[in-house]
Amino acid sequence: MNRDSFIFYKDWKEAIKDLPDDIRLEIYESVIEYATSGNIKGLKPMANIAFNFIKTNIDRDAERYMSIVERNRENGKNGGRPKKTGNKPKKPIGFNENPNKPKKPYNDNDNDNDLKEKIIITSNEDNNLKKEKNQNSEIEKRFNDFQKWISENAPNVSKMKEPFTINEFEKIISEFDMDTITETILNMHNWKPLLTKNLNANLTFRRWIEKENK
Repeated sequence: MNRDSFIFYKDWKEAIKDLPDDIRLEIYESVIEYATSGNIKGLKPMANIAFNFIKTNIDRDAERYMSIVERNRENGKNGGRPKKTGNKPKKPIGFNENPNKPKKPYNDNDNDNDLKEKIIITSNEDNNLKKEKNQNSEIEKRFNDFQKWISENAPNVSKMKEPFTINEFEKIISEFDMDTITETILNMHNWKPLLTKNLNANLTFRRWIEKENK
């Protein structure tokens, strides 16, 4: 479905701010293309990991938006707002109204604007409420992409006696940028004694970085 606009969350920017310029540009363009047209172009492995994190939010917002549009369409088929009856209902006791103040006429544009504001507000509220719940599933998806990337680009690392766990992966991405992570794993893959020493992937990764820093 083609859309003229979409919501861009601040945490998306935070998630990719440390990536190289060309990777960030690729992610930004993919986000715009997917959010407005639903199309996805081929992404580099590093960009794909970050994009999948964003794609989950885009899909959820699009689904919520379409459900609201469909509901309003059905209401329109049924005649829209209910017609007023001949008997004027009594006002509640204590209701005060200024008789000189004209009532605001019904305006479809106002309803459309209210709907858009409600979609944005509801989306932000839902995002905050579900953020903690979705965090685990998003980390799991990123971890699966990480494992796939290792198996395709550094298979020796995936064959280690003690490969990376999801908890170790979560700590790694919070401490190091993607360039450091991918470069270190590729160096580990090319190290000949890797598979003969029955090493732990996470400890080897951290010791490798410590050695490089020294």
